[in-house]
Amino acid sequence: GDEITIWDNLGDPIVGEDNQVSPGALPGQIWDLEGMFYDVYAGHRGVLSMVGGFDFENGVYYQPQDRWYLPGDLFIDIDGDAVYGADVAGSGVGEPAIANTFGWDYAIRFFTHEVNGSPGFELYRLNEETLLDRATDIPGANPWRVNDEYAEAVWSGAFDYQTVPDNDIPFLDGSWLVNGEGWHNVVQIDLGFLFDYDPLVGLDHITFHYTYECGNDLLMGRYIVPEPSSMVLLGLGLAGFATFRMRKKSA
Repeated sequence: GDEITIWDNLGDPIVGEDNQVSPGALPGQIWDLEGMFYDVYAGHRGVLSMVGGFDFENGVYYQPQDRWYLPGDLFIDIDGDAVYGADVAGSGVGEPAIANTFGWDYAIRFFTHEVNGSPGFELYRLNEETLLDRATDIPGANPWRVNDEYAEAVWSGAFDYQTVPDNDIPFLDGSWLVNGEGWHNVVQIDLGFLFDYDPLVGLDHITFHYTYECGNDLLMGRYIVPEPSSMVLLGLGLAGFATFRMRKKSA
């Protein structure tokens, strides 16, 4: 994705996220995560979209192992201190839960049960003592999931989820879907509730991190908010220009 998807410090930054697959992992569309998109428009302070072949809602059943690989949590950092990529050490698989020393402030968990007719989610507020389960073999994909035995959800709501042909995804031109097979899963969630819950959200920038249980692939995205000071200076400049024009005309 070329909107807010960023390099996570693993692999080749030129090749990009589509090749963030661990050795021996299963390739293919059903394991693939493609891109993140963040839109701010009238009536919406931020709509996050995630696109990929992986089933964000239900996970993927892998028949040879007779098991489901579950969706992960969407981790959110609002103050710029998130740690990810090569700086996150350890294999993770089978390790006990560890404290959130990675700087993530919130996590959103998607559920298969419905809320008002749509798939539901719960928002967890995190701190440095929140326990996280590291259940993937890729260091850069940790943390993977909030340990909900020790974390309390502070918000719940609904999100939009569709499996659609590539040509029907309005914000894509299809040019970067190199691993596509004609269809993709799309999650869209309006984060307006998060802005209401925490006034610090969106003041500077907001960083997102998503991976699923198997950890074959991951997504990172960052949206940088335009600096208020720059906007003020621009406004003052335009005001001064208008005043100069008015004085020149009156003279």
